[in-house]
Amino acid sequence: MFITNKQKGTIIENLLVELITFGSNGALTCYTPNADDDGLDLIVNRKGEVNPLFIQVKTRLGLEKNGRYAHNIGVNTCKNHPLLYYIFLLYNQKARDIQCTWIVPSCELFKNIKVSQISGRQNHLRFGANPFSDKDKWADFRIEANDLGSYLLKTLG
Repeated sequence: MFITNKQKGTIIENLLVELITFGSNGALTCYTPNADDDGLDLIVNRKGEVNPLFIQVKTRLGLEKNGRYAHNIGVNTCKNHPLLYYIFLLYNQKARDIQCTWIVPSCELFKNIKVSQISGRQNHLRFGANPFSDKDKWADFRIEANDLGSYLLKTLG
């Protein structure tokens, strides 16, 4: 038996809902779309208001051979919108622990990444970061997983 990618994705999304809800002391409410057709995994809203942020979650269970986190995002599913944020997450499946988290507004993602071509596949954006360096271009977007709720609360104002 093994855990499917769909199961892993759902587990991580549920973990993020928990972190966001507890990290905001219940001030934020998280919703999950019924379908991932629009490339949205979570909708986060301040309780009692209608001013949502949309989140796409990208998870890796390990690093590349060079010790970097890397994730390809298909151009067809990647959107640039002021209310859309990407959460890149490095998860240690054995320890059941989030090792590193980046939260990147989509406008910053598009500003700092170029479209690439993988032979025989669709064009993509490649997010690559060093989880251990404060000099990495994505270091300013790296936050502790337990701080996701407070970060999103501040972002929503």
